[in-house]
Amino acid sequence: MTGLSTIGIKLSCKATSESSFTDLPNLISVPEIGGEKSKIDVTTLADSQEKFIPGIKSVGDMEFGFLYDANQTASSYKILNKIEKSEKTAAFKLTFPDGTEFTFDGYVSLKTGSAEVDDKLTFTAAIIPNSLISCSLDTTEDTEGQG
Repeated sequence: MTGLSTIGIKLSCKATSESSFTDLPNLISVPEIGGEKSKIDVTTLADSQEKFIPGIKSVGDMEFGFLYDANQTASSYKILNKIEKSEKTAAFKLTFPDGTEFTFDGYVSLKTGSAEVDDKLTFTAAIIPNSLISCSLDTTEDTEGQG
């Protein structure tokens, strides 16, 4: 198999008072996960070229896009709004279709999208990370084409 479709990507969250993750429905976009390390200049006067060592990784806010769904019982907007109002961190899990999971903690900041004629209503959940992002790959071997 070459490549992987985005169909089936899921984001779920868990408030500090909850014991299990809740899927957040109507996800329409996912940001880049991870970040770039800063570079620290260690060039000396004896060097004829700059030299660097890696510094800390900057991931910035992770902005997830959703269809606005506050009229539904299982509403991503309602769930995330409650977390935002608590001003506490929550645990998040992003799951790819192949089982790869990224987990992290963060604060939530919500904003609705702009509205256009004949268009969908959306909102953005910016997750401000407050932990390292962990990646746990599924250890199941790829047996495609074997038989």
